[in-house]
Formats: sequence, C-alpha cells, structure tokens
Amino acid sequence: MNDERMRILEMVRDGKITAEEGVRLLEALQPKAATGTGSGAPDGREDPFGKLASAISHAMQSGDWKNLVGQLGGAWSTGPLGGLERRHEREAEGWEFLTLSDGDQGTFDLPAGSEVAVEHEAGSVEATAVDGLGRIELEGEGLHNYGVYAARKEGKVVIACHRTAPFARMPRLKVSVPRAATAVSLKTAGGSLTAEAFAVPLTLKTAGGSVRVRDQQQAPVTAKTAGGGIKVNGTPARLDLHTSGGSIRFDGTTEAFDVKTSGGSVHIEGARLASGEHSAKTNGGSVRIGLAPEASVEIEAKTSAGSLTVDLPGVEGERSGSRVSPRYHGRYNGGAARLHVSTAAGSVTIGLAEAAGATEQRQEEAA
Repeated sequence: MNDERMRILEMVRDGKITAEEGVRLLEALQPKAATGTGSGAPDGREDPFGKLASAISHAMQSGDWKNLVGQLGGAWSTGPLGGLERRHEREAEGWEFLTLSDGDQGTFDLPAGSEVAVEHEAGSVEATAVDGLGRIELEGEGLHNYGVYAARKEGKVVIACHRTAPFARMPRLKVSVPRAATAVSLKTAGGSLTAEAFAVPLTLKTAGGSVRVRDQQQAPVTAKTAGGGIKVNGTPARLDLHTSGGSIRFDGTTEAFDVKTSGGSVHIEGARLASGEHSAKTNGGSVRIGLAPEASVEIEAKTSAGSLTVDLPGVEGERSGSRVSPRYHGRYNGGAARLHVSTAAGSVTIGLAEAAGATEQRQEEAA
C-alpha cells in the first residue's frame, strides 16, 4: 500500500477523520481508469475500494488496525512500466530465466556464490536466510496485473516483481535466500523491507517505508529509506543507516557506523569502536550511544537545543558552548577512534552499553 493510502488509514485510526471521509479520500486516489458508476470494478471484478471501505469499517469497530493492514496486503501502483521494460532488457542481454516450482512462486535453484538482488516495483519485501533451495512466496488479496520472475547471469541472481499494466495491485514478496549467497540486496519503490538471519553484506533501499534487519551476523548493513524508521540487531561489522524521516535503532555489537536521520531519534547500543571515523546525526531528536567497555574513542558531541551527558568511567574531556547549546570534546580509553555526535534539537547521551540481558529482552519485546 502506498504512502498516501497508509497516511489516510492512520488518520482514520487516530480519529482525525471519519471512516466515511477516509473512504472518499481513498476513492479520490483511484486512477481514472479504475473509476466506475457502479459498485463493481470496470472489468466486472470485485471492486477493491468497496472491499477497502468494508475493511475500514470493521477496523473502526474492532480497533484491529494491524490486521487491517495485513488483510489488505499488496500495494497499488501506477505509472510507467519500468519493471516490465527492465525484464525485456534482461531477456535481450541473455539472462537465464529460472523455472519456479509453482508458476510465479515456489522454489528455485541458486548456484553457490551468487549475489542476490530482490526488486519490487511497489510493495513490501521479506527475505530470510535458509538452508536448501530458494523460495518465493506471494501474499495479498485482489492482486492483478503483475509478473514475477527469477533470472541469473554471471554470478548474479535477480528476483523481481513488476507491473504488466499501468494500473496494478501487487503482492508482498517473501523470499527465502540460500546461505550460499555472497551478498543480498532488497529494493522497493514503496513499502517496508525486512531481512533476517544473514551473514553476508546486506543492502536495503525503499522510497517510502520502514527497514528491519534481525540477527545480522558479521557482515555490514547498508540501509536507506526516504521515509520510515530503521531497526537493526545482531553483530554486523558496520552500519550505514540513513532515513529522511524516522528513528534509527541498533542493538548488539558493531565495530563501525555512520547513521543519519533528518527527523527522529538515534539509538546505538553496543558500539565497539577501536579505529576510524564514526558519526550519528539527527536534525530533530535525541541521540544515545552505548559504547562497549573496550571501545577507544575521541568524542566530539553537540546539540543546538538540549542537554548533553557523557557518562564513561575515566573519560577525560571538557565542555564548551552555552547551557542551551552545549558541546563536548574528550577521550575515552585513549581515543583511537573518532566519534561525532550531533542533534539540532534534542538531548545527547553517551555512556556504556546496556547489559546483554537487558538488550536481549528489549529485542524480544520489539520483535
């Protein structure tokens, strides 16, 4: 479901508009080709907007908004058929199109050492590392005008979902990726991204939606969203996390990070920094950095409007700036790495990482 419809649902949920007003707004977002004078769709199929109105009414009565989003799974998409054009280009470039065990979903063979890219034209993607064969599963109701394929060429495997007509309702993708893959990337033009249990480099990019990485092992994580929060846990070697609007949170152990949000809080718990440059920045929100006891950092921290606290055993440093806009420069355990922390409006806190037990409990609660 695209950003506009999600915002309308959230306004209905929060009581800012009525269910009837929400339905009218949703109908106004229909492409002209999909409008009609009756309750049915123009081609005789069930009217998806009538179904959406009924679902909103039920959610208003039951309060079950989480289930509403689930049952309306999939995403509306319109515009140029870029994904279909890319498929034709790959056909011309000699890509080998893999046979799926169940039509446009099911199992497929992934050669060891392959780089895997999952491309979704509009909708959420969930990817999980598994032993054995790869698998594609599609979720959602009232789906139409879409295609799915898997293709490979020169050590690269692409799994793609694209529109086959200008107006389409597309599924959520659930992809099981064999552990034999050497790198994994997930990309969607609008929707959430989730990756779980990988031990290879991860790259996640969405034009609008949240990003969630669970139990990442050893390898780095790169994530970018134009609007949504980012949550990561595990032991990735490095974090590069950027969002244009949302919070960023990491729990576990990492040796390097560069995180930035234009509006939201930043919380990094378990930074084992021993060399290099590291940065955490937000233009509006609080920042909390929990360092591992063995970390060695030179700290530069500032806030333009808020409090600033550095609570590390044996740290040596000095404060400057005003009470409202404080700054701090200091060293902890010798200062081998450099840590830059800043917020334009919010508090800054730098201390030791929380105990592992407390972090694990919080991860379970957030899952």
